Amino acid sequence: MKKFTIENGTNICSIGLSNVGSYIKFKEPLAMVWADNSGSVGKYFCALPYNEDYRTTMRNKINDSLNTDFTDDIEALYDILKPLFPIFRNGDYSLCFYANKEKEFFQYQTSIDNFSNTHFNKLEVLFPRRTTNLLNTEAIKNEHRAFLKENKISKKYYQSNILEYSTDGIYDGWYSFFATQPRENIDQDRVRYFEEKMRNGERPFAIIFNALLESEDFESSYYILDGHHKLLAYQNLGLCPPLTLITHLPNNIDETEFDIEQLKKHLFPWQIKHILEHWEG
Repeated sequence: MKKFTIENGTNICSIGLSNVGSYIKFKEPLAMVWADNSGSVGKYFCALPYNEDYRTTMRNKINDSLNTDFTDDIEALYDILKPLFPIFRNGDYSLCFYANKEKEFFQYQTSIDNFSNTHFNKLEVLFPRRTTNLLNTEAIKNEHRAFLKENKISKKYYQSNILEYSTDGIYDGWYSFFATQPRENIDQDRVRYFEEKMRNGERPFAIIFNALLESEDFESSYYILDGHHKLLAYQNLGLCPPLTLITHLPNNIDETEFDIEQLKKHLFPWQIKHILEHWEG
């Protein structure tokens, strides 16, 4: 691990973090994950309107053909990624590389077996079913009313409220990787291209971004900065990916930048209502 400080940041890309959840922002929010607060470890996940500038910036800043094991040379990795850092906000960060030959990123232990065995989370790349767009608010309401009417007769589905109907729900998701672009932007030929590379022994890494406020025990979800196609290829082949993890380390709650007013411009009213009802802030 390498810890470093960004002093020339432009705050174009950052993570908003609170006790209720987190979101990744590139000028505007891109994706959000928050707790369902229904007595389980469930979460809600939504993607916001797609930002082509975000994708272009990431592509231009990062050489996506990198295929090097930086386990013993974190300084070299830091130098390669330096052009990316100014898009983040000023503050303290850490940089980690996981070759994942032993699946170290995905390892965990549990009290179920008294922490005696090592278990592994599977690679899970999560895309939402739909993009949240306030222009569709009335259409979603009408869809939900029609769904309730039809389902009352067929009893085919669970009687979900409008929050559940319009928002992806996931269980756990602590080690899942959350997409920052919609699935329809995925190029399947590109996924197959990486699958072929991996079958031939190459292991290009993906770049993940998260935030951690240790003093409050707040930790964000893991958001994909670069590597949607690579991660899908790894997932299709059942392989464990090498990962670069960039973590923002705010020193206090004032640096967590959780801006509900920004979210109000993009999330459906019932999503905002749920967040506010459970947000201690």
